[in-house]
Amino acid sequence: MRTSYRSVFHTVPLVTRNAANVWTQCIMPCIDGLLPEPHNTAVLSMLFVLGTWHALAKLRMHTDSSLKLLDDATTCLGIALRYFTRVTCPKFPTKETAAEFSKRKRKEATSTTKAPETNARKPRTYNMKTIKLHSLGDYVSHIRTYGTTDSYDTGIVSPGPTCLSHPHPEMYPQSELSHGRVKTRHKVRTSKKNTMQQLGNIDFVESQVRQIAAEVSTAGVHMKLARSSPSVPPVTRYHIAQDVKKSLVLGEWLTNHSNDPALKVRSLFRRWQ
Repeated sequence: MRTSYRSVFHTVPLVTRNAANVWTQCIMPCIDGLLPEPHNTAVLSMLFVLGTWHALAKLRMHTDSSLKLLDDATTCLGIALRYFTRVTCPKFPTKETAAEFSKRKRKEATSTTKAPETNARKPRTYNMKTIKLHSLGDYVSHIRTYGTTDSYDTGIVSPGPTCLSHPHPEMYPQSELSHGRVKTRHKVRTSKKNTMQQLGNIDFVESQVRQIAAEVSTAGVHMKLARSSPSVPPVTRYHIAQDVKKSLVLGEWLTNHSNDPALKVRSLFRRWQ
């Protein structure tokens, strides 16, 4: 963890979105003084409001007062972003990065319908017409209705590996990183043409495979789904499998081993009884 926070990127536009949350917390001292006034103060103020909004939006417990603060921070963030777009950005001409330019040229070289464009790097401006910015004003109302954002974030909820022996695996709790699963399907398993239809076909095929596997398992036929896991020393705190083909439902496993003394958990409240 220490090395990931101490390492510094040489080119800020090339920073991935996974590291962007860290940059919002520590970028202000790094860029202070890089721009002339009044743009320097405007950018620093915008970053401060953005960090404040992000901290409030990610809270795992909210009250009426904290939601009022988030609502006020959303208003301030909108004002700061509009000022940045209309006043600061036109003063500094920007172009696409070298990586974006190379990616565009490679795509043009393989395209048969689109004529090649200029060999120069295209101008790039900040775009506020995105669904993410449009949805910022709905966070407070959604938190009031559905709860805090960690309750329905796709980063923690996904249809992970299900138990193939159960006829209804969709009824069981889900695991992590649904957004990564969707992106992988889109990039690897589709041709990026008529994507919705292809993703629907993939879901249908997977559901049919799960149903067939459940019926086969119910009939008593043993299926070898994966290689046997290597033995793990008892001193090892945890073990992570190499694949997800062989899985089990944790709730069902706990029910089947309810009489195991190793699974007996003593309630902390009994200490004061």
